[in-house]
Amino acid sequence: SKYQINDIVIIELENRDDCDDIQNYLSKLTGARTVPRVFINGKCIGGGDDTDKLDRENKLKELLESCGALKQA
Repeated sequence: SKYQINDIVIIELENRDDCDDIQNYLSKLTGARTVPRVFINGKCIGGGDDTDKLDRENKLKELLESCGALKQA
């Protein structure tokens, strides 16, 4: 992958019995129930398109570096 992340958690909702409940909570928390919902250092930065846009604007790496999420080379 492009970035070597120290600590990443991926939760697959697709086959969970509580998928709708989680998506409803995500809607309350982030304003959208669509997935993925991407959080960096506890803050939602949006979905997949938002994350891609931040990367294209060279802002994603900054966010990852600011919270120490990138592995040091």
